[in-house]
Amino acid sequence: MQIIVYTLTAGLLTCGVMMARGRQGVVRLHSRNAMLLGRRAGDRVKSNVKKLKFSEWRKKRRGERIDKEIYDSISFLRNIIAIESGRRTGADHVIEQLSQREGLLQPIYMKMLRFLRLGKLEEAVKVFSDGTGTGIGFEFGGLLLKWDALDPAELTEN
Repeated sequence: MQIIVYTLTAGLLTCGVMMARGRQGVVRLHSRNAMLLGRRAGDRVKSNVKKLKFSEWRKKRRGERIDKEIYDSISFLRNIIAIESGRRTGADHVIEQLSQREGLLQPIYMKMLRFLRLGKLEEAVKVFSDGTGTGIGFEFGGLLLKWDALDPAELTEN
């Protein structure tokens, strides 16, 4: 009998509390949770968009830095041509000189030199173009590998 009275009292107390709170019951809490989850999902989407924009910017910036380094390498090649004044220098020697310079392209030059010494010219160009990821990098890599076929007098003129 006491258990029945206790259960009825607890039930009536719960109903009274829910009636006093009005719409602040379980339904409202579920709707608030759903609203907060929606905001969190929206925040995640916004943060992912920001990360995507940042990664695109970082990739573009890296491409610009690589292009600048390629232009610096072209100036370095002009100096090599001027210093050696007409002597034939091979692609192996030129790429080795470039690989001794510090920068983003140093590991790429080293891989390229390794493939060149193994006689794998296509892989060497592929390593350089994939490593740089720019059109200028592809053309410059091809130029370096065709270095042996170029006449030093023509290089001085150009």
